[in-house]
Amino acid sequence: MIITITKKKITKIVDHKVKKIGDGFLKHNTSLTSLEMTALETVGDDCLGYNKCLTTVLLPKLEEAGDAFMCKNEYLTALALPNLVKTGSYFLYLNYLVEQLDLPKLEKVGCLFMFKNTSLTYLALPELVSTGNSFFCSNRSIEQVDLPKLEETCSFFLYENERLTYLALPKLVKTGSHFLTKNECLAKIVLLKLKRIYSSFLQYSISLTNVEMPEKVIYIDLINGSEETLNTREHLSMTNPNLI
Repeated sequence: MIITITKKKITKIVDHKVKKIGDGFLKHNTSLTSLEMTALETVGDDCLGYNKCLTTVLLPKLEEAGDAFMCKNEYLTALALPNLVKTGSYFLYLNYLVEQLDLPKLEKVGCLFMFKNTSLTYLALPELVSTGNSFFCSNRSIEQVDLPKLEETCSFFLYENERLTYLALPKLVKTGSHFLTKNECLAKIVLLKLKRIYSSFLQYSISLTNVEMPEKVIYIDLINGSEETLNTREHLSMTNPNLI
């Protein structure tokens, strides 16, 4: 491992041997600017958070990360994790300047994924199949979401994404409650394979005018546990009067 020290403070870490790291790795470092660990495959919970000067992260072989990975690194603008397959909850939480994100192999995520990253405009997860329990994405700058393999979502899936105007999820079969909430510019959604929805499926999407979904879906009421088949358009028109 190579560590560069300036005025007795660590500014750079380079390692080509370590494959696994436990909980609490590299937090609250005020001088660290660069991290390169080319052999690292797994990290535990609560790692790489609150590093005020961190701008470069190179973890080309990382496959799995625990909860609270990469939280609030205030100067990080881009992140590429080409082999990451699984993350825990609170992944990339409060990284305000991240504009570019590359996660081509990510298949499974926890709750509060990609939450409050106010500079990210495009989210593409080509291998993602399912999400965590709640709050998948809430980023006010997001304009486009590309999730071609997603089959099942959590509650509060897309919440307060103020610039998102269009959403297509070609393989989505099942949603959680409060599926789309407070996405004020969302005008069109395409969910052609959707079969089951829960309470509060669409809320406060005041610009929504066009929905492409199967004619009928199974509606599950979480309050009383009832289940019934509904006419999709009639049901959605009750809470979204602008639908075509």
